Amino acid sequence: MTVEVRREAVVLSLEGRLDAANSRKFDELLLARLAQGNVNFIVDFSNVEYMSSLTIRVFYTYGKLLKIKDGRIVIVNPQPLVKKVLDLVEMHRDFPVYPDVDSARAAFLA
Repeated sequence: MTVEVRREAVVLSLEGRLDAANSRKFDELLLARLAQGNVNFIVDFSNVEYMSSLTIRVFYTYGKLLKIKDGRIVIVNPQPLVKKVLDLVEMHRDFPVYPDVDSARAAFLA
């Protein structure tokens, strides 16, 4: 997982499998950034091949918390298997999906 702090949002680039252990790391990363005052997040799924239900829980936990703080999480470039999971649970209703980081950044600036 890499973190890039931009003016409009923090870009979190995730990699590999978001299983139980990595979902926990993702949760801890969001918590740490939130503690530093960040409230807008772009989560880049370009290099994610698997996502467990725990990752979905992390999204909804922080989604609710960030909404209170006028922040949000958006998703970028989910790969086919991950996109299938996102579509199945209709996450696009709560977390906008963009084709690339630049499009997501532009949405935050709009």
